[in-house]
Amino acid sequence: MEFFYNDDLTDYKLFTAAFRTKLGEMEKQTSYASPPEIVAETIYQAATDGTSQFRYIVGDDAKMLIQMKENTDEEEYLTNIAQHFA
Repeated sequence: MEFFYNDDLTDYKLFTAAFRTKLGEMEKQTSYASPPEIVAETIYQAATDGTSQFRYIVGDDAKMLIQMKENTDEEEYLTNIAQHFA
């Protein structure tokens, strides 16, 4: 997974390092991350479907996060998200 970062932003180095590590772990779990082909297909759909739809749900990972947000209170949701990047 590609992730742009700038080493000159020293205040963010610890966060960026942890974030990149977690992204790498999540990428290995193929059931978690949406394949690039699905993302590309959805971008194409969004660009050509003639609607003014603003958001598109892409992949099971996004569906899981939306379901979690709908079924938990804000504090629990943020705690769950934070645990992914702890």
